[in-house]
Amino acid sequence: MATVSHAETAARAEGAPTRRPGARVTRGDVVWLLPGIAAAIAVGLLAAVHPEQVQTPALVLLAGAAAIAVAAGAARVLRPPAGRSGIASAAASDPRLVAAIERDSAAVVTVDRDGVVRAASPAFATLVDHPVRDAIGRPFTDRVERADRKRVAWALEGGAGSEPHAIEFRMLRGDFTPVDVEATIVDLTDDPVFDGFLLTIRDAAERRLYEAELRRQAFHDPLTGLSNRAAFFDRVEHAIERCMHTGDQVAVLYMDLDGFKRINDSLGHAVGDRVLTIVGERLAWAVRGEDLVARLGGDEFAVLLDDPGQSASVGLVADRIRSSIATPMSVGGRQVRVGVSIGIATSGTLDFPGESFARAPHGLAQLADELVRNADVAMYDSKQHGKDAVAVYEPSMRLATALRLDTETALREAIEERQFVVHYQPIVDLADGRVVAMEALARWQRPGVGLVAPSSFIPVAEQTGLVRAMGAQLLRVACETARDWSAGPAVDLAVNPRRASSRIRSSSAWWSSPCGTPGWTRRASSSS
Repeated sequence: MATVSHAETAARAEGAPTRRPGARVTRGDVVWLLPGIAAAIAVGLLAAVHPEQVQTPALVLLAGAAAIAVAAGAARVLRPPAGRSGIASAAASDPRLVAAIERDSAAVVTVDRDGVVRAASPAFATLVDHPVRDAIGRPFTDRVERADRKRVAWALEGGAGSEPHAIEFRMLRGDFTPVDVEATIVDLTDDPVFDGFLLTIRDAAERRLYEAELRRQAFHDPLTGLSNRAAFFDRVEHAIERCMHTGDQVAVLYMDLDGFKRINDSLGHAVGDRVLTIVGERLAWAVRGEDLVARLGGDEFAVLLDDPGQSASVGLVADRIRSSIATPMSVGGRQVRVGVSIGIATSGTLDFPGESFARAPHGLAQLADELVRNADVAMYDSKQHGKDAVAVYEPSMRLATALRLDTETALREAIEERQFVVHYQPIVDLADGRVVAMEALARWQRPGVGLVAPSSFIPVAEQTGLVRAMGAQLLRVACETARDWSAGPAVDLAVNPRRASSRIRSSSAWWSSPCGTPGWTRRASSSS
């Protein structure tokens, strides 16, 4: 990189005035020098014509005035501009700063007022694959692609103002192939040493690659590499917008793996992650290239079928997905299997309110959310019918889902408030008419509703896992009842929210403390 000589640096450090290297004398500078020059010429002419008057007071005063005028003009020309720190001088006097510039990956270039390159760091040669010495003394725009030269020249003429200006353009390598760059241009025309422009140039490809990676991370699942929830919903919005104009259809397949939790809990998360990755790969193979596969979270996946054609085609895709996922997977030396429950919803299930709604804030987002939610509802319906199945959304499913959610919420309150009651059904030995067992049956005394049959709430309790807490509560009540019966003849007591399951004998020898009473031994636990 071009530097300032040590003598010149020392002169500046001592405060000696120096002219800026390469700077031109301006019209204003000449105006300041003219009076002194004119006075000096006048003294010289008088001395030549009348040498006998050289010592006269008038001529001495004129000579003094000429000297003062010349000194004032020189001071004007050579003065450093106020308010500047002398950036180049600092760089030249500090070898550490020079070394940092030379090792920076960004190219640093100084250009004079005429746009001619005066100095450049080694990174410039690397950037354009061209020796620095060949660029020195030549216009900077010689290394700029023709289409961008006017913009760059405008910036180097101070068109961007005194503030640092960022600009992107294409430079030419040594073989004249283009390279995209981004540059920051700083106007230093009033600096005593630079008297030009300072450019910091970087390869724009690095930034673009970084931005592309950020976009990939923002819209892709890190485990499977598939699109994530944000990318999926964005694509669904665009697909719906197109449907509103063309009348085409789109379909969403919402999927939840069956049996994955068992694998993840028993074999570990590493195996579970591998299973999810394989499932993602198989889903990608099962659909067309223009369709979108996404992992929405956990073991839930979704597919957007863009313009699938006939509804039968959607069913064929769903069957192909089920068959692909059902194939055993070899993970960690083990053969594992998972199933998949699939819900299907098409854009035909949406009630398009018109283009004005789509243009409204969040209008398309609401439609996309509704379409995906419809597919989700259908998926839960498929799980209600044995899992590993396919269900197509129908409006009646939404009501069933709402009722199920309402029942789940009420069940949680019922467990906390002990709203369950036990009805006992005797089991009689037909040979002698003797009661040999009692079956404890669960009933729900729901406030405001009355007695609720088990078929209305047991399936929801089993699906949500609430059946365990409910079964424990029923078992405690049955145990307390059996303890009260302990003085009578021994009978078996079956406790189950649905029908008979585990048996508890009403003899004190067989009870532990399900009712909190020491000395009672429970023979068996409830299967719930």
